[in-house]
Amino acid sequence: MLAIGHVQLGNHNRHLLLAGVLPLMILGAASQLPLAHASVVLSYDNGSLGGSLSDSTGNSAGVRFSLQSGWTGAKLLTARYDFDPGCSEVHSFTVLVLDSDHTTALTASFSATPSSGGFFDVDLSSLNIIVTHDFFIGIQWQANGVPCLGIDTGPSTGRSYDGASPATWIAYSGNFIIRAVVDPITPVIPEYPNGLPLLVGFMLIAFAVIRRRTRNNLP
Repeated sequence: MLAIGHVQLGNHNRHLLLAGVLPLMILGAASQLPLAHASVVLSYDNGSLGGSLSDSTGNSAGVRFSLQSGWTGAKLLTARYDFDPGCSEVHSFTVLVLDSDHTTALTASFSATPSSGGFFDVDLSSLNIIVTHDFFIGIQWQANGVPCLGIDTGPSTGRSYDGASPATWIAYSGNFIIRAVVDPITPVIPEYPNGLPLLVGFMLIAFAVIRRRTRNNLP
């Protein structure tokens, strides 16, 4: 006999219980497995360099990013900047990662130095920055006029800002080529692309065994 609480189950009901509960246990365990995600590049430029912004020491600029539909959050992996190769020189700059109010820092600002013009990646993965709403990635100039931040050739998407400080940013008329590479966070939804036939087969075998044992009065 199998006892559950104060309920005594006979052998027949015990087999039925196991056959019904075990598949559910398997499904429950599978639902706890994390889903793998590929990193996603968030960008609002058209990819074509049309000009650049060379600002004064201390001034700053940035781009506002939004999570895609269905995401509950994202981990920031990389801040990607495009610097005009035609600029006279490259120079260190301050990396800004800001909350949706473009004032609150999501991590302490730090310096980065590109080796040349073109795209330059700043690794953010070790900082464990998790965002759940809009955020900004920006640049603050450490020297007059350099580096030269790329601007695309398209119409404004309304996501680029600049000013004397992040707190006073106003919308810029073009699109700065700043991108964010993120690891999306989505609700865990169990997926069984090849598991359903196996589960059904398991249940059919289990019920066949139960039927045979019941017919032969086996425990």
